[in-house]
Order: sequence, then structure tokens, then C-alpha cells
Amino acid sequence: MTTQAPADRRVPEGLVLRPYAGPADIIEMVRIFNASNERIGIDERISVEVLTNGLAHPSDRFDPALDVVVAQVAEKVVAYGWTAWIDTTDGLREHRTRGQVDPDWERRGIGSAILAHNEARARMVATGHATDRPRVYGTRQRL
Repeated sequence: MTTQAPADRRVPEGLVLRPYAGPADIIEMVRIFNASNERIGIDERISVEVLTNGLAHPSDRFDPALDVVVAQVAEKVVAYGWTAWIDTTDGLREHRTRGQVDPDWERRGIGSAILAHNEARARMVATGHATDRPRVYGTRQRL
């Protein structure tokens, strides 16, 4: 399902949030991840092979077809984000969200649009999973 970004946030005209399209998105996701980390001084880099492997094994905790969102403007991928959940060693069920924005597209509301999308997805997943663990929300956004 493709959606327009929320109208109440200032975002680039034509910004669309869409589901992960499979391997066709990986090259752009790797490019954005590495460029974003380089811009903020983080040494970590990923390769197409590493991301391909990471996305190739869906589970009940993370399914790329449902949990990855891609942001594009005029057919150009400009950002992406994802959600997942884990049961932590300290007894919590943590619903996590992450995301990356192409440095050339930062500070335009794209990261906020992805975060809003991811928060809604995490809430939906949390309400659909019965657990006796306290539920928490975790993020390490660098959008």
C-alpha cells in the first residue's frame, strides 16, 4: 500500500511512503545507510550482501514486506525505516523503530514522516500480540 505523507507535516511535494519492494530497494537502502553514517561520523558501513541477508529471513518479529517503509520523491528513494520487536532479557517486549534519510534530503520532514508511520505500525503490532510482558517503545533515530 502506497500512502502520501501526512498532510499536517511539512514534507517535500510528492513524498510517498511505500512498502519495501524487495531486492530492488536494497542498493538504495545501502547507499542511504552508508551516506548517512558517513555524514554524522559513524564508521559503520553495510554492503548489499549484508542487507540482503538481513532482509531475507522474515519472522513474526520482523517481516520486511510489512515492517519496512521506503520514502521516495519523484521515483527517487530518499529514505527508509523499519520496525521490529524483541523480548528483552530484562523482561520487556520492546517495539523498535529505526530509519535513515539521504543526507541530501535531511531537514525536510521526511524523517518525521517515517517516524510517524513507524510509530503507527508499532502500535498496531503491539495491540495484536498478547504478552504478559510490559511493552515499551524504543528508537535510535538518526533521521
